[in-house]
Amino acid sequence: SCVTMEQKEKLEELAESVSMPTAA
Repeated sequence: SCVTMEQKEKLEELAESVSMPTAA
C-alpha cells in the first residue's frame, strides 16, 4: 500500500490522540 507524507502525519497524530486520550 502507498501512504503519502500527509497521510502518514495524520495517522501519527491520530495514533497519539488514541494512545493519550487524557491529553485532550
